[in-house]
Amino acid sequence: MMRREQERKQTLYKETAGVVMSWFNKSKINAEEMKLLLNLLEEIMTNKHFPQLTKSLREWQNSAIDQGAEEIIMATLMAADFKKPEEIVSIIVMIDDFLAESGEYT
Repeated sequence: MMRREQERKQTLYKETAGVVMSWFNKSKINAEEMKLLLNLLEEIMTNKHFPQLTKSLREWQNSAIDQGAEEIIMATLMAADFKKPEEIVSIIVMIDDFLAESGEYT
């Protein structure tokens, strides 16, 4: 059972990475966006330490925060080193702060 779950996760990871690469090859996203998406995929699929990251990103995508905050979040995500836990924590706090300021976060 455990092996089947691992295989399923690995298949999902490979398929998702393939979609991201396809978008890049079709010029639907640029190199920075591709790197960000692959880093997020890696973080979400391999690290159980920061489930709050997924929650905060989902909340952000469903919000209507102002354009300036959107740009700051994107720039921060693009520059982030997802191998450094302190950077992930900072991103979570930043997104949650922007959501709270806009009244979007509960």
